[in-house]
Amino acid sequence: GSGQHWTEALTESQNSKATPVTEDVFLVLTESGGSYQVPNIFLPSQLHNHGNYIISLSKLVRYLGEMAEGLGVEIYPGFAADEVLYGGDGSTAVRGVATKDVGIAKDGDPKETFERGVELLGRQTLFAEGARG
Repeated sequence: GSGQHWTEALTESQNSKATPVTEDVFLVLTESGGSYQVPNIFLPSQLHNHGNYIISLSKLVRYLGEMAEGLGVEIYPGFAADEVLYGGDGSTAVRGVATKDVGIAKDGDPKETFERGVELLGRQTLFAEGARG
């Protein structure tokens, strides 16, 4: 809800706990199977995790997707864009994307499960790489 910390909303929505980072340990692994610790004072600030959380990436992405859909964004997970669709008459304006045909055998012939790809058109098109985790 409004004013709710994102970690509480993530727990409610995805049943996934965001665990605060309590300690940083940076180890250098050796070829012999041993390791040695680098003192935090020698590490750049980008490697300090104070204030960060350990979370499930897949559950965070699912939660953010739900938030975006709640704002009216259409998300098509599992559909890779195969072709960018441009405006007519040589225009460079992007109209949308076409998804790849599915159900095609290795020899290129359609299988019984063949489905033609679809054109997804919109005023705005956002290209993004999916997250796995």
